[in-house]
This record gives sequence, structure tokens and C-alpha cells, in this order.
Amino acid sequence: MKIALKDLHPNPHKKEINGGKLNPEKLEKLKESIDKDGFWAGIQCREVNGEYQIPFGHHRVEAAKQHFGKDYVIDIPVLKLSDEQMVRMLANENSMQNEEYAIYQVDTVVMTGKFLQLTTASSSGHGSQKDSSRAISKFLGEKNWSHDKVSQYLRMHEQLNPELLKDLKNAPNVGNDKNNFTVSHARSIVRLEPKEQAEVYKEIKGKDITHREMHDIVTEIENGSSVKEAVRKIEKNRDGKETIRKALSPFEGQKIVLMCDSLIKSVKTNPISSYPEKGQVILRKMYSQLVELLTKELGG
Repeated sequence: MKIALKDLHPNPHKKEINGGKLNPEKLEKLKESIDKDGFWAGIQCREVNGEYQIPFGHHRVEAAKQHFGKDYVIDIPVLKLSDEQMVRMLANENSMQNEEYAIYQVDTVVMTGKFLQLTTASSSGHGSQKDSSRAISKFLGEKNWSHDKVSQYLRMHEQLNPELLKDLKNAPNVGNDKNNFTVSHARSIVRLEPKEQAEVYKEIKGKDITHREMHDIVTEIENGSSVKEAVRKIEKNRDGKETIRKALSPFEGQKIVLMCDSLIKSVKTNPISSYPEKGQVILRKMYSQLVELLTKELGG
């Protein structure tokens, strides 16, 4: 059916994903693609009370409006889509195409949970977070929305400090921005109480803390360290590793560096003698190989 772009309305659940706002960067990329290759719609719609609603493809439709004008007419199939299908199709687009932005993941899980609570599809029960996450995963399809993934995002929505949740939603999960607070960071920090989360966030902001370092900081706090002590310890460990890397950089490069890192991680808290016999053999073999490589590089 031929329909003008201006007559295509968003999925009624789209307003629950990032407040219905679109990603400007994604729009620009799509407009560049239209410039080069033309407009490939690949979208569908349904008719509800004379209104044509698209289940997904909101960025593509908006990019086409900005490129061609809102009166531009496209050929689009009008299908009989249920409310359940509209939710699933929007969720699956968010899972596959918007994974780099946490806001789409968190909001999709929350949106689906609300939808299930209002429909008979929730009859299996929503008494606990575990019940909710299993129901959401089953409804959306475990291939793209596993129980663990859904549980992770539900926990962040319900237990993450509001300030951190806001920054998590607004920052991409990828990239090198030192101020980025990603899902991998949140997965660890959510183990703390909201007040401690805020303290940790204040201490690490701008320090380019890795996901592994965040895990170690939280573990240190759980073991009794203060927030400042935990962050300081991780920074000290990082400085020590960097010193080794710089000292070894003229030599056989990554092979030596990786071996050093492995040895440091293995024996920084326990001596070799505390490991099981098989573990001791492996660590001593690594040490011997490292000495051999250094001897070779140093010429003696």
C-alpha cells in the first residue's frame, strides 16, 4: 500500500524507550546511506482506527522524512499485527541494532514487564524479579533476550543509584570516552548500596576504569575497604603493571607482557606454594619461559 511518510505513526510503545527520542548519530548515518544507495524501507505497519503504526524502523522513517520530505510516498505492507507482536518486534530491533546504547536495553525490558503486567500473558506470575525476568525472557524470545540478560537490566533499573542510571542510559557501551559508564561497569557496582555506588562513581569518574578494575574495586569494598582505599589500590596495581610494560617494551613485546600480567594476577595475593600441585607446575613453567625470553633479549 502506498502511504506518505507523514502518515506513519510510531509504535505506541516507542515512547517508553528513551522517551521516544531518536539517536541523532544514527539518523545522520542513515541519511548518508540514503544519499549513497537510496531509500530501502524494509518496514511494515498495521492499521488501528485509521492510523498506520510501524512496529520498528523509526530511525529509517525519520531519516527518509528529513531527506525526501514528509509528503514522500512509499510502498509499505499493511499487516495484521497484535499488540504482543508490536512489543516483540520493537524489542528485537533494540536488541540487534541498538545494543551499544544501554538505554534501549534497560527501557525495553522495563517496557515489556509493564506490558505483561497489563495483559493475560503475565498469568504465569510476576511476584519476584526472578519471575518477572523469566516471563520477559520467555515472551521476547530467549535467543535475543536471555534470562540472565533480562535479569541484569531489571536489576540495574531497580537497584542502581538514579544518577548512575541516568549516565548509564546516556552513554554508549562502547568507545574510549573516559567518562563513559557502561553496562559492564554497572554489572559490578550494582552489588553495592546506592550511597556507596555514588561514592565509587565520584572517585572513578574520568579515570578510565576498566570493567575488570571496577569488579576488583567492588570486591575490595565488599571485603571491608573504604571506597577511597579500594580505588587507590586498583590504581596502584595499574601503575605497577604499566611500569613492567614500559620496562619490557623494547623486548619481545606482547608475549612477555602477557606472561608478566598472568603471573602478577596469579601470585599478587597468594604465593606459588599455596596453589595446587598442577597450578604450581603451570606457574613455574611460565616463570621459566619468561626468564628464558628475558635472557635471550638481554643477550646473556
